Amino acid sequence: KRSIEFIAIILLAACLQPIMMCTFVYGNVIGMSLGIWASFFLIKYFKTNRYVWLIPSGLLLTLSIVVKYNCLIFLAAFVIMLILHTIRDKKWQSLAFALAVCVTCMGVTPLIIKSYEARANTKIESGVSQTMYLDLGMQESGMAPGWYTTTAIEDYEQGNYDTEAGNKIAGEHISQRTNAFKTNLNYAFEFYSKKILSQWNEPHLNQADWQTEFTTEAPDSSFICTLISTCRSCSCCLRWEYICFLSAESQALRPCFYRL
Repeated sequence: KRSIEFIAIILLAACLQPIMMCTFVYGNVIGMSLGIWASFFLIKYFKTNRYVWLIPSGLLLTLSIVVKYNCLIFLAAFVIMLILHTIRDKKWQSLAFALAVCVTCMGVTPLIIKSYEARANTKIESGVSQTMYLDLGMQESGMAPGWYTTTAIEDYEQGNYDTEAGNKIAGEHISQRTNAFKTNLNYAFEFYSKKILSQWNEPHLNQADWQTEFTTEAPDSSFICTLISTCRSCSCCLRWEYICFLSAESQALRPCFYRL
């Protein structure tokens, strides 16, 4: 029902966290915006079976991955939906589009790198790898467990800026941390529970930290920075977020209760 959709949208719009997430330019915001628009055009294709909607969907999805590599999660969701659409409606063109979008999304980054290499007439090394970032995510930090530190860069520097050597150093650190988690399961549970809660559940603490860092650059905003960085403020925002999410979810589930 339109009324239920409208109420759910209003309640989700009342959440403070998305506003906080837009206080500085970051690839996640731009990438997610492009991915959502790509999803919109894919849904239009599913509803109308008009292949013209696949063109903007594929272009926007590829661009979202260029902006932020984490948007590969959109690609995974698209492929799953297209496979199910192929099986249900016998639309083999959907499977062809899934293969095509995989090629473009996975191949666009190497093409950009080769373009820069050709223009600069030099070989671009791989630099800091995902293994080094994995080492970073398993270490303690000054804020919460697994938050960003210079660990990955230090691995790369200790390896004399050689990726393979840096990966070897990072692998040793990962083995040490893994053994520490195995010998103390309570510590492992506490580490990852705090890591997940602080990074992926309630973004207010992270945004408050970013805002506070800019206090010295913008003294006039020190009152706002102090306000949003207090524990009471974080707690209030968290409770307000739960109210909005639960209210929106209850509105979305109303049609199910009507059918019962």
